[in-house]
Amino acid sequence: MDWKWIYGRVLDIFKEPHEVWPRLAGDGLDGEQVFKDFALPLILLGSLVSLLGMSLLGQEVSGLEIFYTALVSFGAPLASFLASSWVLAATAEQFGGRASLDRAKKCVAYSSAGGYVGSLVGNLHLSFFIFGLAGSVFSIFLLHQSLGAMAGVPPERRTGLTLLLVATQFIASLVVFVSVGYLYQASAQA
Repeated sequence: MDWKWIYGRVLDIFKEPHEVWPRLAGDGLDGEQVFKDFALPLILLGSLVSLLGMSLLGQEVSGLEIFYTALVSFGAPLASFLASSWVLAATAEQFGGRASLDRAKKCVAYSSAGGYVGSLVGNLHLSFFIFGLAGSVFSIFLLHQSLGAMAGVPPERRTGLTLLLVATQFIASLVVFVSVGYLYQASAQA
């Protein structure tokens, strides 16, 4: 993992959210590389920070609670990424754009930078949740901005596609939360 490269990409996206997308679209990396080298390390780091946050609260937690917290904090963003990449690739043409699964992964990974960074602060302590929320809102803005250069969606059609992708991410995360919650309850009762 090249943290300096990741930091540079995040900084570029945050400093120039309107102008950065054509450069990122033509950076020579494919969607798998961007997922593996950019999104996955940030998702893993967010997961580790949520576990650290649990210990900062000073509450006693069982090994089972730690396991399920790690499962949710890793699984929700991963499911969100995969589902919204697939939906973007499958629906871009209907919104006047073009996107292969490869380009869709790249678009979703880079535009999720706000949420990934927000979760790093937001997961440290319950009182910092507003940072996670702000990062998620910023990621929605980034997604909307990225759809032109990354998926060729015209400006007048981006809002509809953005709403579809945000709903997809929400549903994917909800499925993870409910599934892990069910598993946790079943394990705790056993």
